[in-house]
Order: sequence, then structure tokens, then C-alpha cells
Amino acid sequence: MNLSQDDADFFYRLMWDLQLFVNRRLGLLPKINTPEKYARLATPEKLKMRNALFEHPELIAEYVASNPERLSTRNWTSWPAGSASSPGNSWSSGS
Repeated sequence: MNLSQDDADFFYRLMWDLQLFVNRRLGLLPKINTPEKYARLATPEKLKMRNALFEHPELIAEYVASNPERLSTRNWTSWPAGSASSPGNSWSSGS
């Protein structure tokens, strides 16, 4: 999957905000409460939040309902199996 730089920046801003929301709701890493602190985390700590998101998909609906980015409605709950954003897959450079 290839994203433009703008789309990639937008994705990561949303995904990090969503993972911070999950972190707050589940109390995984209480001191991590800003995107800047999240950015400085080691990968295993980031994976804790990402994995918690996939284990609690109901939190996506809560995040969307709170709409902190004031976005139009988007469906974040239907990750196609085998897609770059589904659990267990990493981003690929091909589409």
C-alpha cells in the first residue's frame, strides 16, 4: 500500500491519537498522555497500545463518537484481512 505523504501523516496522527485514547481508557501507560510522549516510546510499548486497540475494537466506536479531530464519519472498524492495517501485518511498499 502506498500513501501520499499527506495521507501518511494524517493516518499516523489519527492512529496515534486513537492509541492514546485506548491508553487513557485502559490505563496501560498512565504517564503517556501526549503524542510527543508516545513518539518517544520504544516499539514494544507502542505495540502494547496497538494490540490493546485490536483486542478492544469497541473503543474505536467510543473514539469516533467523541470525535476529537472533528472528522466526518469514517469506518475504522472494518480492516480487511491481510491489509496493511490489520493485526500482524506491517506496511508494505507495494500495493
